[in-house]
Amino acid sequence: ALRQQGQAFRTVGIERPLLADEVRKVAATTALQYSPEELRRDPDFMLAAVREYGFAIFDASEELRQDRNLVFEGVRRDSEALEFAHGGLQNDPELQPERVSQNHVAGQGLEVPTLMVDSAARMPGGGLEITVSRIS
Repeated sequence: ALRQQGQAFRTVGIERPLLADEVRKVAATTALQYSPEELRRDPDFMLAAVREYGFAIFDASEELRQDRNLVFEGVRRDSEALEFAHGGLQNDPELQPERVSQNHVAGQGLEVPTLMVDSAARMPGGGLEITVSRIS
């Protein structure tokens, strides 16, 4: 549901900037607002949610909206999600969208997929073809 909601939001064509801002804020409210507070306080659950739909930060508990790793992942997914983080994190240089977009692996303390290179071959045009297997 979060994936569909996020995709639907991205495909809405809006021309007026003020209207776009209002729609973005309304769209940030997810089905999570109806979930038990216990889930919205669960770091693992909310991390999975923001990885699917960054604006899910909006519905996280106040404590989790202060979690740098959660905010990092939310901003990685949707750069504008930073505005829903705790105010103390909104000016953090490492959480600014342009900085987050430069990190292509993982935030501190978060899991990164482990891959094994099965084969590598040079292609006629000078590129490489690499076959990998995912370990984790």
